Amino acid sequence: MSLNPKLIVSALCLALAPCVARATIYFRNTGTTSGWSSFYVEHNGSVTAQSTPHYDTTTSLRARQIYDSSYTGRYHAEARYSQGAKQGWDRYYGYCFYLPSNWQYVDQNFNIMQFIGTPSCATGGQPWTMLWIRNQALQTRITTGPDGCTRSDQNFTITSSTTLGTWHKVTIHGDWESNNTGWFSV
Repeated sequence: MSLNPKLIVSALCLALAPCVARATIYFRNTGTTSGWSSFYVEHNGSVTAQSTPHYDTTTSLRARQIYDSSYTGRYHAEARYSQGAKQGWDRYYGYCFYLPSNWQYVDQNFNIMQFIGTPSCATGGQPWTMLWIRNQALQTRITTGPDGCTRSDQNFTITSSTTLGTWHKVTIHGDWESNNTGWFSV
């Protein structure tokens, strides 16, 4: 499988207005550990539901890792949902993330979300796109190429100034195609 979308990266200002048609919701989570396909947690990590802070529900999902200077592996604390994107789908995705007031900005990537695909040449999943915090910036990337094995990444900054102690709303529109008719918008 190869994704080769035309790129449209834009900040969306959403105004809620009455819609003629109703959207289909394929997956929704209200900040709980229920409904996810799996959790992937390594070393000192955890994924838990907590009552504060929360956005518009009574709980939020907290993915946490604690740095250990003696540990040399990778750090993961993820809630996973299988079948979130598939070639030929045209879907919208929305979520919020919160940076606590004691968050320390550093010159290192902290992934918030990613879409994973498994091309025929790989033994495991490969990120097609992801969002991350680096310093104060929220960034994304897309991966394109003629097949799933010949890959080229392109990075984009969504905003250069995230805010501590604030919820950040993200909306993604992905038209997942294997030719140059697909697109990706954040």
